[in-house]
Amino acid sequence: MFGKDKRNSMLLVVDRKSRFVKLGKLSRRTAPLTLKKTKELLRRLPKRTMTNDRGKEFTDHEQLTKDLGLPVYFCHPYTSSERGTAENRIGIVRQYLPKGSDLKYLKHKTLKIIEWELNNRPMKCLDWRTPYEVLFGRTVALTT
Repeated sequence: MFGKDKRNSMLLVVDRKSRFVKLGKLSRRTAPLTLKKTKELLRRLPKRTMTNDRGKEFTDHEQLTKDLGLPVYFCHPYTSSERGTAENRIGIVRQYLPKGSDLKYLKHKTLKIIEWELNNRPMKCLDWRTPYEVLFGRTVALTT
């Protein structure tokens, strides 16, 4: 997801089955930065495979496979239907960060708040459970 200046962007990692989302800010769309941020976002999460878009920022996919033992696949060009879950989640993130938003000043704390809200929102496709409940098998207790 690109920001207003097309330089700053956001990396979205989503689990297809649970719809669990991890978000990370990228100051530049380079392969080394994307690899580092992807590994950071995937840390402590269950993972079997990964499917990427065909952008140049994912050219270090072989290193990701080597480091995490995670097979990486790619979507066909111009086929957004092959990444429907990710496109849907991007659409929901756009409720918080509309198209044309300047991501340059986006704070880590803001991303964590958006991530928390997305992962704790009940979804019809999950039988009104939250992505967090589906992925980890437990609920989050809210205190006020």
